[in-house]
Amino acid sequence: MGVTYDPQSPAETAAPPRGRQPLLGNMAPPTAVLILVQVAVFLAQMFTGGPDRWALSAQRLATGGYDTLLTHMFSHAGFLHIFMNLTALATFSAVVTPWLGHGAGRWLRYYGLFLLSGLAGALMFLAIHPNGDVPMLGASGAICGVWGAAVRLPPYGGALLPIRNPLVFARIRQFAVSNAVIFAIIFGLVLLAGGQGGLAWEAHLGGFLFGLLAVPLFAVRLPVAPWGAP
Repeated sequence: MGVTYDPQSPAETAAPPRGRQPLLGNMAPPTAVLILVQVAVFLAQMFTGGPDRWALSAQRLATGGYDTLLTHMFSHAGFLHIFMNLTALATFSAVVTPWLGHGAGRWLRYYGLFLLSGLAGALMFLAIHPNGDVPMLGASGAICGVWGAAVRLPPYGGALLPIRNPLVFARIRQFAVSNAVIFAIIFGLVLLAGGQGGLAWEAHLGGFLFGLLAVPLFAVRLPVAPWGAP
C-alpha cells in the first residue's frame, strides 16, 4: 500500500487487505519479475540509507526530485509493508494478466498498467497536497490500478463489464469499504503512537480510478469460459 512515511509510525507496516489468496502457482512471468524487482530494491535500500530518499512529496519535486515519481512505487517502509503489498500485487495480477494478451505484448501492457496507475496515484496525491512535505512511498497506487482493472473483468470471460454494471458497483463499494477500514485502523495506531504519517488514500484512489477507466486500453484477450460456466 502507499503510506505517508514516518520511520517511527506503525502506519508504515499497514497494507490493503488481500481479498483472496494469491494464485502463486499460476503467477505470470511479468508478475514474478516485478515482485523480484520490488524485493531487490527493498533489500538495496536497507544498505543505502533507507527508503526516505525514494519517497515522493511536492516539496521534493520542487527541489528537483522528479525521479521520485517513479522510485516511490518501488520503495517500502518495512518488512510487513512490502509483504502485504506484494501479496496484494500477486492476488490482483493473477486476475488481470490473462486478459493482457500473449508474449511481449502482455509484458508491455502489464507494466504499462502498473506504472501508469502508480503515476496516476502520485498525481492525485500531489493534487491534494500541492505544497506537502510529508513523503509518500509504496507500490499500492499502482497495485490499486491493477485492482481497478480487475473490477471491470467478467467472472467467466466475454466483454468487459460496463461501469454501470451492478457487479462493478459492488466491487467499487468493496474497494471503498476496505480503504475506509484501513484508514480508520491506521489513524488509530498513529494517534496511539503519537507519530505522523498514515494511509496515502489519495494514491489508492488515483490508481484505482485509472485502472477502472483505462482497462479497455489494456485488455486485449479474454479467457474462454470454463465448461459448464454460465
